Amino acid sequence: MFAQIVSTKKSDGKTYRYLHIVESYREGKSVKKRRIASLGNIDAYSDKEIEQLIYKLESLLQNRVTGSIEDLEPGNCLQFGVPYVVQFLWDQLGLTGAISNALKDRGVTFDVAGYVQAMVINRLVDPSSKFQLFKTIEDMYLPDAPHEWQLQHFYRALDYLMDIKPELERHLYSQLTHLLNFRLSLVLYDMTSTHLTGHHCPIAEYGYSRTHRPDLKQVELGLLVTPDGIPNCRTYRCSARKLRGMVYPQSLCRRYT
Repeated sequence: MFAQIVSTKKSDGKTYRYLHIVESYREGKSVKKRRIASLGNIDAYSDKEIEQLIYKLESLLQNRVTGSIEDLEPGNCLQFGVPYVVQFLWDQLGLTGAISNALKDRGVTFDVAGYVQAMVINRLVDPSSKFQLFKTIEDMYLPDAPHEWQLQHFYRALDYLMDIKPELERHLYSQLTHLLNFRLSLVLYDMTSTHLTGHHCPIAEYGYSRTHRPDLKQVELGLLVTPDGIPNCRTYRCSARKLRGMVYPQSLCRRYT
């Protein structure tokens, strides 16, 4: 038994569609069909009325064989969109291979690229501390993560990343030049400073505080970008040093030329 829509053209030239309940039966060696019921002109029903009709017919069943959206009970919802986009761009830039190659002789025992990628996604989805990321990382869709996450590796991954910063920036510049076709004929360089509350930063020194905290040690942060705002590299140094003209950013440009 099944539902069938039958089209009929009337004398007025219009075509009408009728919903029939039909069953198949065998007569001798032939299989034939016969109409059990007619539910009228299907075009006269709204989608909501058709749904109600389906539910009403289902209610007559002793054992339901179909389900509906109301039968679903979500067990867990994962962040999918941003991780998918980041994974696509990550692969386009070849970052996993670049990080692995730069660290191949350092005896690293965990997936540094995987941890860095997770932190990048976290910055885009819900910026938080590494500890908070560790507690919520299972909420992100990361099918290529083969390991069990460990909190200590989030901190160690950034240490390794700082060690290979020059190599990684050169790789990114090469990839972006190929993908976006930009050149360093013109770059923009800006600097700012921030204070630290810890005591173990080797480049932090007392100096002029843009954040009005001269009682705390400072570091200077610089960013070299294209006119379109695409970063080329990031710099950091103690805030007590003086920037002499454009010598410092010019030395950065020479890395990529």
